Amino acid sequence: MDKENLIKLTVPKLREEALKIEGLTGVHGMKKGELLTVLAKHHGIVLEEHRTKRDYSALKKKIIEFRKAVDDARTAGDLKKVKKLRRRVHALKHETRK
Repeated sequence: MDKENLIKLTVPKLREEALKIEGLTGVHGMKKGELLTVLAKHHGIVLEEHRTKRDYSALKKKIIEFRKAVDDARTAGDLKKVKKLRRRVHALKHETRK
């Protein structure tokens, strides 16, 4: 079993595979992430984290900074800069929603 096939398995199939491991208890109470880590460790597969924790406070601080820069650019009349900064704000807001 390789990493790609392991990730694609559904939870019931992961449970079936986990039940084959001797000494493992609580399989039916495990979530998919827990089952993946147990099976990967058993089969010697290295799984990297799919989602890393984001520092939302830092992202929100950047959004505030960019919004201030948008206001400054708007008062200066630099429409290209306003458009560019608004896109950055939009991208950062999108990151906070992931």
